[in-house]
Amino acid sequence: MMEALATKLTYLFISWTNEEYSNEDIEIYDYGFQCFLNSITTDLILLFWGMLTHTLLETLCWLISFCIYRHHAGGAHASTSIRCIAITSILGISNYFILRVAAFIIPLVMITNIISFFICIILAPVKSTKKALSSLEKKQEKMISATIIAITSLASWYYENSITLSISYSLFIANVLIVIAIIKDKNRASN
Repeated sequence: MMEALATKLTYLFISWTNEEYSNEDIEIYDYGFQCFLNSITTDLILLFWGMLTHTLLETLCWLISFCIYRHHAGGAHASTSIRCIAITSILGISNYFILRVAAFIIPLVMITNIISFFICIILAPVKSTKKALSSLEKKQEKMISATIIAITSLASWYYENSITLSISYSLFIANVLIVIAIIKDKNRASN
């Protein structure tokens, strides 16, 4: 569904420009529209959920930190756009339920941050089929990812609240997706 809509948008864009594009350029535009549609749909679902549950700020913090961290560290990807939207939305919505049991979770935040940090240092960034990174770029992405976790850990240490809990939870979930990606990659390699 999203793929078809992205293709329609790509050809609509091409018709507006009145220029010739190579098949490779068309594929790039199509992929870009798919990414845009996935992101905007997930963002709107989560923003609506945040407004509905009166956790808009926490949901925004979860979403922003999840997206920024995933951009640098990588992780498992869904096989279709609809699955991507559904899984990311469910993960974002689960933040609400984590907040509901915050009294039990807050003592575990530093432990999850430490686990996230070690997963990041050992496994991030995840190898991507979309873009190969040089060894320098890998080090830079790992450093950025580790810095995000370190800053979150410091904030969590000094400010135990729903915002730092949401950010820590998003980073933990993103690191679970890193582990899943590594496992899937090893399974593919052994088959």
